[in-house]
Amino acid sequence: MSKHEFNVFGLPTHELPLFQEKTGREWVDYGFDNAYGDYLRDLYLGSAIQSAVVNGVSEMIYGEGLDATDRDEKPDQWLKTQKLFENSDEDILRQLAFDLKLYGQCYVQAIWNRVRTEIAELRFLPAHSVRSGVADAQGKVDCYYVSPDWSRVREARYAPVKYPAWDMEDRTEPASVYQIKAYQPGIFYYGLPDYVGSTNYIELDREVSTFHLNNIKNGLFPSMLLSFNNGVPSDEERRAIERHVNDKFSGSSNAGRLLISFNDGSDSAPQLTPVNPNDNDGMYEFLATECTTKILAGHRITSPLLFGIRGEGNGFGNNADELRDSFSLFQNTVVNPFQRTLLDGLNPLFKVNGINLDFYFKTLKPADFIDVAAVKAQTTDEQEKEGLEREEFSATDAQLNGAAEWLIALGEDEDEEFELIDTREYDESQEEKLDALWTFARVPSSNPAGKSDIDTELIKIRYAYAPSTSDDKSREFCRKMVAAGKVYRKEDIMGASNRAVNPGWGPRGADTYDLMKYKGGGSCRHFWQRRTYLKKNNQRVSVNEARKIIRAAGPDAKRLPAQDPQVAQRPRDMVNRGFLEPRDFKTPR
Repeated sequence: MSKHEFNVFGLPTHELPLFQEKTGREWVDYGFDNAYGDYLRDLYLGSAIQSAVVNGVSEMIYGEGLDATDRDEKPDQWLKTQKLFENSDEDILRQLAFDLKLYGQCYVQAIWNRVRTEIAELRFLPAHSVRSGVADAQGKVDCYYVSPDWSRVREARYAPVKYPAWDMEDRTEPASVYQIKAYQPGIFYYGLPDYVGSTNYIELDREVSTFHLNNIKNGLFPSMLLSFNNGVPSDEERRAIERHVNDKFSGSSNAGRLLISFNDGSDSAPQLTPVNPNDNDGMYEFLATECTTKILAGHRITSPLLFGIRGEGNGFGNNADELRDSFSLFQNTVVNPFQRTLLDGLNPLFKVNGINLDFYFKTLKPADFIDVAAVKAQTTDEQEKEGLEREEFSATDAQLNGAAEWLIALGEDEDEEFELIDTREYDESQEEKLDALWTFARVPSSNPAGKSDIDTELIKIRYAYAPSTSDDKSREFCRKMVAAGKVYRKEDIMGASNRAVNPGWGPRGADTYDLMKYKGGGSCRHFWQRRTYLKKNNQRVSVNEARKIIRAAGPDAKRLPAQDPQVAQRPRDMVNRGFLEPRDFKTPR
């Protein structure tokens, strides 16, 4: 009677974690197993696409750091802001932006000063380490619990520590926890990430990579069945044979090795039978593509190239316009809402310290092609629709078509041979005084890339269109100027005032006006920022000495000539917001 023995392997089952907020003890569980934060963290660590997108979006949220449009008008409040962050955890805003993207929520620990009048410092709390206390009858959460590892809370070193929830009125405790999150329907205690609908595909992407890794490491099975025809060995002998075969032939380093068999006859010779893989490679290739598509859709990614991910049909080629539009769409529909959530959340903490500034995050450009796209000409149809003047230009100007790009083309990047030593809003009176102190050589030049009238061998003066932010409500001229990120000679700006670089925004709809005074037109939020550069490694004056000279040229009403106060103002801060007559300003520009 023949003897056979089979090993039967049960296929593992898997259930994705459902998000539930369970009460019943001192804190509310974060997910049905109180480990949803760990689950999101593991997805980030296990999926290349997920980590690339989360890293990219969080960096775009933080951008180039925090700034305020009115910081020069409220220097004392801006100084308070800087002092607060100097005393707080380093890069706390960047960390908060990361957690807000990865977990859909972030936490700050606010530390009061000794007399409880202001917040002395802000500390970052990782979102996966915080659990909410149970709300009272009025729906108010009065405490939070913090533990570095919620799977080991029975151990003394990981026991949750209770902190009061931040309350502007209750300042009895020195430290309190403050939560920042966006609204989620049906979710009260915690925030959910914006990509929550694609977590299945993120996990699948992780499993696909695991499959390919294991397929290489364990390359012998299941592509081949090895049968021994000389009887069924004992369990100990079987394990020894399996271990020996695996050591000899499995793994990527053993691919292509020759198998030699020694036996008494053909009847007892081992048999190698190919196993049909059921087209596993093709199936997993399809899954990998499908995962990429669904993960990007979950994050609302308009162009994978923005995050260094090359999808099908994506290439640089002639897609500069498409990439620019994708970046603009993603910035306005995804990044800006994240930034608003974070800044609106922090605003109550700022107000406690008497800080009431118009904060924003400086925009981070993902690549140089954004600048290239910004200076492309408008189409003929767009010109006719907007009524732009038609003029004769040189070959280069013909491509720019006489709109805002004409001024942008005259701009230049910051010179690496010069160091920035001073920035300030354009002020005609200070221009004259600083020029006198520096005794600039007056050498007129009409070369846009050459010297300005007020340049010397040591000093360069340029002007930047500030602040470096715009949104979907900004005018096309302002968006292009911000996107270009250039600096300009004073002569070029004054010369542009005589051309139709921002048509229709002059007095009574005129195409030309004084750009130095009115920037982007009535109600514009921008201003010209004067930037003074000192040539590096020169032998005549150091950076510190140059800055002392500039500080010595502070306001002096008795010595300064009279000037139009509009020169140093944003148009929106002027009478009638820079218009000739009062207008309806429901939509700020």
